[in-house]
Amino acid sequence: MSERELIEALIARQTELERSLQETRRALSESLERQRNEFDRIDMRLGQVQARAGMAFQETRNILNSRIWKALVRGGGLLLKLNNGLRDLRHFGRGAHGEEQFRVVCEEPADYEPRSGTIEIRGWAVSNEGVEHVDVIVGDAAPLEARYGIYRPDVARSFPGIPKADRCGFIVRFDTMSLINGRHVIIVRARNGRGQISEARMPLLVDHVSGFPNDYARWIAEFDTRDEELIRLKLDSFHTRPLISILMPVYKTDPRILERTLKSVLAQSYPNWELCIVDDCSRSEWIDGILRKYAAQDARVRFEQLPKNSGISTASNAALAMARGEFTALLDHDDELAEDALFHVVDALHQEPQADILYSDEDHSDEFGIRTEPFFKPDWSPNLILSENYICHLMVFRRELALEVGGFRRESDVSQDHDLLLRMSLKARRIVHIPKILYHWRTNLEVSARASESQDKVLASSRGAVENYLKLAGIDATVEPGRRPGRWRVRYALREKPQVSIIIPSGGRLDVLERNLDTLASVTDYPNYEIVLVDNSKADVIEKFARRWKKGGHGVRYIDWRNRPFNYSEINNAAAKSCDSPLLLFLNDDICAIEAGWLTAMVEIASRPEVGAVGARLLFPDDRIQHGGVVMGLFGICGHAFKGLFGDEPTYFDFPDVVRDVSALTAACLLVPAKVFREAGGFDEEQFPVAYNDIDLTLKIGKLGYRLVYTPHASLYHFEAYSKTAEDLDPRPQETAALRAKWKEIIGKDPFYNPNLTVTAEDYSLRKRAQ
Repeated sequence: MSERELIEALIARQTELERSLQETRRALSESLERQRNEFDRIDMRLGQVQARAGMAFQETRNILNSRIWKALVRGGGLLLKLNNGLRDLRHFGRGAHGEEQFRVVCEEPADYEPRSGTIEIRGWAVSNEGVEHVDVIVGDAAPLEARYGIYRPDVARSFPGIPKADRCGFIVRFDTMSLINGRHVIIVRARNGRGQISEARMPLLVDHVSGFPNDYARWIAEFDTRDEELIRLKLDSFHTRPLISILMPVYKTDPRILERTLKSVLAQSYPNWELCIVDDCSRSEWIDGILRKYAAQDARVRFEQLPKNSGISTASNAALAMARGEFTALLDHDDELAEDALFHVVDALHQEPQADILYSDEDHSDEFGIRTEPFFKPDWSPNLILSENYICHLMVFRRELALEVGGFRRESDVSQDHDLLLRMSLKARRIVHIPKILYHWRTNLEVSARASESQDKVLASSRGAVENYLKLAGIDATVEPGRRPGRWRVRYALREKPQVSIIIPSGGRLDVLERNLDTLASVTDYPNYEIVLVDNSKADVIEKFARRWKKGGHGVRYIDWRNRPFNYSEINNAAAKSCDSPLLLFLNDDICAIEAGWLTAMVEIASRPEVGAVGARLLFPDDRIQHGGVVMGLFGICGHAFKGLFGDEPTYFDFPDVVRDVSALTAACLLVPAKVFREAGGFDEEQFPVAYNDIDLTLKIGKLGYRLVYTPHASLYHFEAYSKTAEDLDPRPQETAALRAKWKEIIGKDPFYNPNLTVTAEDYSLRKRAQ
């Protein structure tokens, strides 16, 4: 063998060994990743199991309310008195006629577990003379006035003679970080209309054992950890290493902050990047010196200076023109990238090679590196992105796609990223969410002050971005301010007002039904609807009422379904078959309209060809949220988003107050195009006669490719459980098992709910490691 042949053989052998080594690394990293994902899956499953165990009391109470139990009680001649979960009512009972009653009960926290961080103190207070206010004192802390008047029909049933007993609940939030470790006492002090005082006490054990100043610090310690070995193996196994061009316009940045931003780029674990900096004529020797220093130290850092200040879009376009990478990432001049930000982007591209746009979760970081305000986002939500720019950072996209749509538009300055994203979304093949904190916004008082000063400009620019998108997409719609400042409502034009059949099953509660129909007729401004009442009672009261009820030009079309077993799916399917309307609204009889435009808001969205169902914002009578969309996977099956939180308080980036995509919706108020309802096969009468039929229906609609949309602009009161008897509250394990078996995949991962959020509550709080 000649020397040349020997060299070629050695090179071929080396290439083969390197390929084998790369395959081994890839296989090992994939194995480690699978193990890590399986650990996370098991941990989340444990959390779901713990949540279900925590619901054992409720399930036991339901069993005690069931037909079977009651039949056993009657057969044995026993008298069963249930307390509906209020242990204190056992002691108080109902006072004799005319007896003065003044009771205060603290229910939460009641598990006597050690507490740290913010807690909620809940309970109720009733008095014949009325309760004027409730104060809560924790340890040596100053008294806090509780929010009083929360809806408690369960208490009212035990105190029928006390006025407004159904609005006797209270709640207050308290930060235990102001208390030292140890035992403390919660004192709830109520004052009635005669100036009398009544108290309740509850022990509280405070234990800041973790040393975490807040829940996010705890989450960071539990979940935001680097697996350096796995990252190294994956980096070695990447079969493609795309160049990522980071675009960074600079203008009069604080030099100390600018250096931190630059260092966060140089520290990236993924090495194939370039930093394209454009100084928008800062005229600063400090900034110029810093940029030149870093460019001299690392050839991947490149910068240009504009001859005059031209605005962020012009500077961003100049940076885009400098870029040579297949992908571009956006970085503000005073923010920071997480160390593995670009690594996770490339990792996601290996899993989703068709991705044209990628984005991550984000948080804020102050000058001391203390991180706050995490934003754990849903997957791509076309309706949410029109309501608010939830994508923000980190956003990465194909450079050619940005050039194809024309780059940044100067008229969208300060909302230029949102504007570009919306235009790119019209052409993108795949938009991929990376559920990891990869970007740290700078928390800076000076920056916040400047942002406040330019608020009008920001709002005009943001609105213009959405309006421009609608025009490009050929959508006949206008943009209005939403329920919260800086949020938008897209009003889709209705060329005609299609008829809506409002299907209302009734179990026989005439007072509930009458309130429902009266508010529909007196409040609703949408003119073209019919009311279809399905009578599933055992008497003739509902029939007689329906025959004579007529208000606002509307009567009732009556369907006799009396003396038949309660099968919600069958009742509604039968009613739907009798309707010729293009839109079907399934409505509980314990719903009350409170805003004139509620039905118009739902019809506007349901008339969109891509939409398969629209759900409403349902409130308890005390204005707490009852339904803000359904999240799959909560408590091991599903739950209502934001249930129990106050509708008038800002909550989780205003999600309860904006139009957004969801995975499922409740049929307590559900608008479905009739053709979509038929295409999905309607409600499942066999597997889901009573429970989860609405979840199953909306999941079927989603599986067909339609969008499920929640709108807060249809707000109604839901007197939940008023129209249900104890017999209707039977635990139905067979339906629960059927839903879990049929929809296992989406229960395991709801695309519109972030895996870093809890599965043991409905408040969008942070996930915890299962204990």
